[in-house]
Amino acid sequence: ERYRTPDIYIAFTGGPIIEDAFNRATKKDMLFLMGLTYLAISFFLSVLFRRFSGVILPYFVIVSSIICTFGWISISGTPLTVMTTILPSFVMAVGIADSVHVLVIFFRRFQPGVCKEDAVAFALGHSGLPIVMTSATTAAGLLSFSHAELAAIGDLGIFSAVGVMLALFFTMILLPPLIALAPIKQNKAIIKKTQTSPMDRVLLAFATFSTTHPVKILIVSLVLIIISVIGVLKIDFSHDLMKFFPEQMDIKGHTEFINKNLKGIIPVEVIVDTKKENGIYDPEILNLIESVSKKISEMKITDMKIGKIFSINDILKETNQALHANDPSYYTIPQDYDVIAQEFFLFENTGSEDLEKIVDSQFSKTRITIKLHWVEIFTAEKILKAITKEFDEAFAGKADITMTGMSGLMARTVPAALVSMRQSYIIAVVVITIMMILLVGSIKIGLISMLPNLLPILMVMAFMAYINIPLDFNGLMIGSIELGLVVDDTMHFMYNFRKYYYITGDPKEAIRETLLGTGRALLITSLVLSSGFFVTVFATLSNTIIFGLFTGLVILIALLSDFVLAPAMMVLLFKKGKGSLLEQSHVIGQAKQQGLGN
Repeated sequence: ERYRTPDIYIAFTGGPIIEDAFNRATKKDMLFLMGLTYLAISFFLSVLFRRFSGVILPYFVIVSSIICTFGWISISGTPLTVMTTILPSFVMAVGIADSVHVLVIFFRRFQPGVCKEDAVAFALGHSGLPIVMTSATTAAGLLSFSHAELAAIGDLGIFSAVGVMLALFFTMILLPPLIALAPIKQNKAIIKKTQTSPMDRVLLAFATFSTTHPVKILIVSLVLIIISVIGVLKIDFSHDLMKFFPEQMDIKGHTEFINKNLKGIIPVEVIVDTKKENGIYDPEILNLIESVSKKISEMKITDMKIGKIFSINDILKETNQALHANDPSYYTIPQDYDVIAQEFFLFENTGSEDLEKIVDSQFSKTRITIKLHWVEIFTAEKILKAITKEFDEAFAGKADITMTGMSGLMARTVPAALVSMRQSYIIAVVVITIMMILLVGSIKIGLISMLPNLLPILMVMAFMAYINIPLDFNGLMIGSIELGLVVDDTMHFMYNFRKYYYITGDPKEAIRETLLGTGRALLITSLVLSSGFFVTVFATLSNTIIFGLFTGLVILIALLSDFVLAPAMMVLLFKKGKGSLLEQSHVIGQAKQQGLGN
């Protein structure tokens, strides 16, 4: 800094500096946003529950689950990465969802005067099995990521599943005794208000609307699915750390300056291995390096030109020129093996160490450094494939070619991770569908019930495509998180609908009871979680902002899907039947009156 003056512009950039700036900004955002998220969640919980216990009890589950999840990471010796920074948000989301489902039913049962123990038992009886099923489903879906080619994604899948099961454990084992010990007082005034509360009126309005217009709702949903699928097929994939930084950050201006004026910042290293001692003295090898370098320097891919190329030929040509009185016409590669060997020997005797940096001691292999402008990963992949093809074709049968360097590593890693994540999503959807079928007890209904799960994710991904927001590595994680959260809500709805339909035999009445019971928990968890994700608008990095906004949006669309599409489908699939428990009990009562016994 002491040398920086109006006349001297000093710029810092390059792979390590960009990574460091990104990691620092991510850490800063994570610490700041976690505090903001907890404030937002506390506010909504206090408004919705209107009790201190309704705010503090879920935090025992959340904090315990997060601490123990990171404890397992530490015990296993797994290092923390940028990928694991989303773990607290995910575990928090699952922990809140589980605990709120129990607390909503508990408070609703506890208020009329039922003793605390019975209210807890009723809440666990009502929501316990679906919580176990949703946790098992989410964990199974996340474990499908454990086989990803990129270790960081595999670790995220494993420890996310651990976090989900820990949240289940603390919800079922820790939350009930905490409720028993907490000084919770019954307030009959609250229950009188809640019976005609705005929340109940909203839930009943959804029940009435969805059961009155099921065909129209299904048609609109199918149209949305078609539009969304078309949009998803158009989505672009891009991963560019530089675009995540705000314009005011120095790293962005420094990188653009050096890209423009010094022909690139990212090195690609190509190793040419002749497999024999002094193989680099061969004029044919050096001529091939020269011709390929020229082709690559003229290469243009997606409006990006190759920057500077440096190889052993540059040293040889300069030496040859110096030995011929600096005549520019001798800035060439000698075509004699012995002359090449002698000139390299003379250069080494000058005391320069430049050769040690680009050739091994036996002169059997050498490196070629190609400078690239900073580009996003998928463009870099295209460039590297083109470079690799040129070298492989030129040196086929003459030398082995190895491509390395940070850009080469990233260009291979991110696309490979994309492919593995795509496979993991397919596995996750299959596993979740099977468990949904087991929950509802019907293959047809289980398959159809996946529509409310997939529609929100498809809609948001398509929306990103239509407004030209490319899908990056963080964007891919939106699906992994939302697949877990969305399925949880649908599973709670399906389980309780099936239970109430079995009791009443009337799908409309079953939907009404489901929304008044489980629907309250779904509404509260969705509002709480979406508010927690929406606070990312205050983040520094654009990828964090996009991740939070679209995750929150998926949660709200999933809520509408469960309140509108799922009930409409159930009305169309289930007819008012004769096999309900109410009708069975009526028949049994008549039989007893007629002396027919049990």
